[in-house]
Amino acid sequence: MSMTDAILDVEAGAEPLSVRDPKTGMMVNGYGHSGMLKVARNLLRELEQEGNTIHFGFFEFVRDEFCFGIVHLQKIMEQQQGYTLMLCGHSMGAGSCALLALLLVEQYPTLKCIAYSPPGGLVSENLAELSKPFVVSILLDLDMVGRLSLENMAAFRNRLLHTVDTVRTSTISSFVRN
Repeated sequence: MSMTDAILDVEAGAEPLSVRDPKTGMMVNGYGHSGMLKVARNLLRELEQEGNTIHFGFFEFVRDEFCFGIVHLQKIMEQQQGYTLMLCGHSMGAGSCALLALLLVEQYPTLKCIAYSPPGGLVSENLAELSKPFVVSILLDLDMVGRLSLENMAAFRNRLLHTVDTVRTSTISSFVRN
């Protein structure tokens, strides 16, 4: 991994995201992590395409039960009254699941999402507040990834760039002196 790769990985872009509040019906405009929002939107697009299937199970023996697109999902949810759609993911998958939950909550107002160690800074504060009733984030001890924010990442990037410039300048100075 090059220094440029590290800096680009730290620099997370924000993309506009509008979500209808399931309680009030009002649109809430905010921002989401551009990379994981792209993953969530691609997953939603795959689910919406007729005939596409997505594997939602961990074990081979349940594959037939958990491979379906959004059409099948709607039928299952209609047939299974009293059940709640549950999304679950870990790390970057947790971030993508949380964003997918925001995209699906209008259609499935009882939806729940469990996000294990999602990256911090996924959404703007107003969308984080909106998602509180249906997204639960679980962080382990001092896991720093889940505590990151766009501000923290920008500060880290700036310190990293300053350090790189300092090292470059002192290295060049030492070569010039010798």
